Amino acid sequence: MKKLVFIPRKKSAIQRFMAMVDKHGPLVRSYVYKLWPDLKGSRCWLWTGAVVGGYGQFQSERAHRWSYEYHHQKKIKNYGLHKCDVELCVNPRHIFDGTAQQNMLDKVRKGRCSGGAPTGTRNGNCKLSSKDVDYIRRTYSRQKRNSLALARKFGVSQVAIWYIVNNRYRRPSDNGR
Repeated sequence: MKKLVFIPRKKSAIQRFMAMVDKHGPLVRSYVYKLWPDLKGSRCWLWTGAVVGGYGQFQSERAHRWSYEYHHQKKIKNYGLHKCDVELCVNPRHIFDGTAQQNMLDKVRKGRCSGGAPTGTRNGNCKLSSKDVDYIRRTYSRQKRNSLALARKFGVSQVAIWYIVNNRYRRPSDNGR
């Protein structure tokens, strides 16, 4: 009598993909459904597979892009942007095709980006306090002091002194910030 041998069928890509998805992720945050009302009450599908750079990875592609392209049957031309702001979300309803500019505007609109690098004393690389900047301006304008002497005193370049004195760097309104 011949022995029956079970040969497992190879799983399809969508079966392998969905095996790494948790459909019981968090509900969409309130600020998101104010921007995207169609998402109210929907849950993120969290990717539980490989993660590279904060995003899910599936078949050498970002998992959220793969999900969008599979479920919508169209390729993403630019960026796969998340309406929900959850990097591991692969719910195709939460993803849309957008440009780099749309990505930046979306970040600013949702409060994830200030629209630029911190300036003045809020910048971690700041060498001069607001008092130092005020002193440089007063000293330079009153005594016509040499920018080289000021640069040496504060450990910055002459160009930095020029920018401060000419209000190109640390405009007077920025000093207290």
